[in-house]
Amino acid sequence: VQTYLATPDATVGPDDRHLALCVPNGRLRLWDVAARREIIAPWLPRTSARQCLQEQIVFSPDGRSLGVIDPDGFRAWRIDTGRKIAEVEYAGLKSAQFGTDGTFLAASDGQEILVWRLTDPDFPVFRHRLAGETVKDIRLDTATRTLRYLGGAEGVWGPGVHTVTLGRAATADWTAARNAASVFGHAGAL
Repeated sequence: VQTYLATPDATVGPDDRHLALCVPNGRLRLWDVAARREIIAPWLPRTSARQCLQEQIVFSPDGRSLGVIDPDGFRAWRIDTGRKIAEVEYAGLKSAQFGTDGTFLAASDGQEILVWRLTDPDFPVFRHRLAGETVKDIRLDTATRTLRYLGGAEGVWGPGVHTVTLGRAATADWTAARNAASVFGHAGAL
């Protein structure tokens, strides 16, 4: 059993309007910085020392949603209503970040980087296998359909920036309907 010694850790929203305070073994706390007041949010989860130490709390790019990595996956809520907007069931996530438009989630479990469409999070829409490298600072640009991250060998100084093209996996022209009648042609296209 690994013991984590952690102190409260703050995460500031992208527009500096909100601040989330991760309190080890306590409920996550949220502040409206501009109004200088704590937001009463009983919907916020309790956080572990590990979550605080490993900074597993993230804001959406527009600052309107807050996401948390937990032992079962990733959860996200609208800050103004407390309504849960996403629930990704995937144990073992180590880092996560909303895509630039807030509709996708990019996350890593240390073995691969996965991308989910938050409106239909049952299965990842993209997977990128890691070659024994550590991953930090995942960025998903949905406009250019690119995934960037800092990656390098464990314990080696100076990770490099890696760029992966997502192709059509991160496009808006998607439907939840399954196409059971598709077959591959001679050239391998549908």
